[in-house]
Amino acid sequence: MASRIQDFLTNYYLDYDLSLLKKLTLVIPTYNRNYYLSRCLWYHAHFPFGQIIVADSSPDEKKIVNRETVAKIREAFGTNILYIEYEPETEKYGGDIYRKWGDAVQHVVTEYSEVVTDKEFLLPNSVVTCLQYLEEHKDHIACGGKKYSICLKPFRKISMSSDDYQLIQRKPNRSSETESGVLERLKDAFLIANAWDKNLLLTIHRTDVQKYVFDLLRRYEINDIRYGELICAYAGYLFGKFHYVDSEIYKIRDIVYFQQSGGLNPNKKSSESSNTRYPYLSEYSELDETNEFTERFIHCVSSELSIHTTVSFSDAEVVAKSITSFSILSRFDSGKTTVITKIFNRFPVLKDCWSVFPYSLKRFIGKIYSLIFNQRITVSNPLSADYSGDITLVTQTILLSLAKHLSDLVIEELA
Repeated sequence: MASRIQDFLTNYYLDYDLSLLKKLTLVIPTYNRNYYLSRCLWYHAHFPFGQIIVADSSPDEKKIVNRETVAKIREAFGTNILYIEYEPETEKYGGDIYRKWGDAVQHVVTEYSEVVTDKEFLLPNSVVTCLQYLEEHKDHIACGGKKYSICLKPFRKISMSSDDYQLIQRKPNRSSETESGVLERLKDAFLIANAWDKNLLLTIHRTDVQKYVFDLLRRYEINDIRYGELICAYAGYLFGKFHYVDSEIYKIRDIVYFQQSGGLNPNKKSSESSNTRYPYLSEYSELDETNEFTERFIHCVSSELSIHTTVSFSDAEVVAKSITSFSILSRFDSGKTTVITKIFNRFPVLKDCWSVFPYSLKRFIGKIYSLIFNQRITVSNPLSADYSGDITLVTQTILLSLAKHLSDLVIEELA
């Protein structure tokens, strides 16, 4: 596997100019996953990123393995990797997760930065396209492109054959945010657009903006993962616009075992995702101890709006309080069980039928459903796991090392 995939990766990109990648640092948070981190580092080490920062909050025995992996990658590829250790994440509401991310971002020295989870694979040509756009458009502070998840096709089992897998687009309604005014941008991105469609969290940022945004969590003591996520996803709009490259696939996320562990069921907690381990925003109103989280979020929003716009603090506070209403925040609750989810959970055969419906039929049903229940169904047209040469390389990197997942073994031989 090592020589095959490594040779393919090296040869495939020989004729492409990837020099702009030197201006970008990847920040890779990881927790308790030797296999995912080793695979992620091995893949991205093939490309000339300015630096890779590993933010590791794993238990000590996992950290030992991760340090060895980092050393091997450095030796094999000459990659500039900064390895930072953190205490394991133990807080009930997950605030330590984004604080870890934020601290790691403060170590970035390149012009651009991006947080990349250890199950994601960037496609370097599309990353260059994003960087070129930011180089030419100084009024934009972030850029990203199409993101797909690789998962099993309906009724298929895990195998090493790419024919058993497909690519599903995440947030297919995503688009650019080009409003010139701060308030107009925030209103359009946060209130008018479908929830999360214009979030900035896992996109390329101008580093100075990303550092400022993550530091808000420290300054305002945002100590929970849910409000922390909202701040990190939308506060960047205080400083500029977002460009979405809808003509190129930018990132692939591996959800094969997340899918198998039941992670796609919003009511089930999964070890494959930190998002499922903590209370959701829709549950905050039932928990007295979360009141302080809401108060700090309101203070953060009020203060920053009064600093970066002409709105007074008192008026900004009225706005901030209004957006913490259940009707608004529940839109951003990825754990909210929709009507269609309840139906699928009660009648699994309907879910199986839905999975094989033609794309056109899904879109038609989705439109009718949204009119009746005022809820949107995300519908996208699946792509082959071998859709293009660069995607095939990602697919093979994933599939040829799947056997190591369950035992959390590093892919040492790839280095």
